[in-house]
Amino acid sequence: MATESSPLKDKTIGVIGLGHVGMEAKNVMRKIIFFLFQRSLFCYVGSAVTKNLLKQKFNVTTLLDKDQARCNDYPCSKAKTPKQLVEDCDITITG
Repeated sequence: MATESSPLKDKTIGVIGLGHVGMEAKNVMRKIIFFLFQRSLFCYVGSAVTKNLLKQKFNVTTLLDKDQARCNDYPCSKAKTPKQLVEDCDITITG
């Protein structure tokens, strides 16, 4: 797991899709953090994982969802297109 001084905490993260991931959200979160150490990651996530990333003080800066209202509960900017999100972030997570 990343430490407070991890360079990953300095990377900007964008999330596409804030749907529900169910009971496995914690396991998905662990897998995401593991893979973040290795490469940019494209995998299935949702609002629970986004909340956990923010809670762990990862720099989630940009969100995109078909239902833009789902983005309103987060202290992040809203992307208008996937291309914009990918261009604005170091790491993109999508589902």
